[in-house]
Amino acid sequence: MADLTAHEFVQSATAETSAKSRKVLWGATLGLRLPWRDSLDAAATAGYDLVSLSAQDLRRLDGDELRRVADHSRSVGVGVIVEGVYRWVPLDGTPLAEKAATIEEVRRQRDVLGAELMSVLALQGLAIPVGDSAEMFAEFCDRLAADGCRVMIEFSPLGSMPDIESAWNLVRVADRANGGILFDTWHFYRGTPDFSLLESLPGHKIFGVQIADAAAEIRGSLWDDTVKYRNLPGDGSLDLDRVIGTLYRIGALSCYGPEVISEEMHRLPHAEAAALTMERTDEAVARAVAALACPLSVRACGESRSDAD
Repeated sequence: MADLTAHEFVQSATAETSAKSRKVLWGATLGLRLPWRDSLDAAATAGYDLVSLSAQDLRRLDGDELRRVADHSRSVGVGVIVEGVYRWVPLDGTPLAEKAATIEEVRRQRDVLGAELMSVLALQGLAIPVGDSAEMFAEFCDRLAADGCRVMIEFSPLGSMPDIESAWNLVRVADRANGGILFDTWHFYRGTPDFSLLESLPGHKIFGVQIADAAAEIRGSLWDDTVKYRNLPGDGSLDLDRVIGTLYRIGALSCYGPEVISEEMHRLPHAEAAALTMERTDEAVARAVAALACPLSVRACGESRSDAD
């Protein structure tokens, strides 16, 4: 270890972590309403294992088109995660009541696409007691368990499951083997970044990780900040070394990738944005992992990388 330069150590950490993880292109990185073929092709070109597709976008496809998605997914070697399911809780009287994919529709999506992972969200303003929401989450997990699918709750300061504590309470009370958490670094820091709780969690209950950086201050509204102004890892002010290092220590980096939703990324060619965001995400993970053992500071490691380049 002492014979390695800082740059070599970071490269070694990258290789070790990559070998144990599946890489996900979280679809909003390329655009909020991108055609499914563009997402799959960009992910394949950049070497991802998985790509996320919106349940609401998929519900617009008829059976033949959905099967074409599945065929193309297999042909390019990129699996699909069904993302953004809202109807695990009642939506009557909400803006999504007529728009959100139904449980039957998302099960059909899972069946046709062979999706092993599905993420759910809790719309802002839903006042459901923890016990009731946990029961609903458990019931939804049970429906998907027979299909061999794991379900992850995505906490967000923009929703009614605002932080890691609320997500863990849901998962813990529901107590389903196929129920876990989708962890987003932007959501974590823009909500309540509870490191004490994060460090205590069983890492295997975090099924997926979305990585992005952000400015120290919110730009515009919170919604604008999340869909227009996220930064590439390393270009913002979030302490990614700490949060990624914590996720690594608890064993929660088995499935991760960039979710850098920004106007800047959306202007790039899709394959270029997919490759750039994964490169920067891998570097951020490698620096965080290396910092756990490397006697050099993360800044020194970064300088060595620049020197080597």
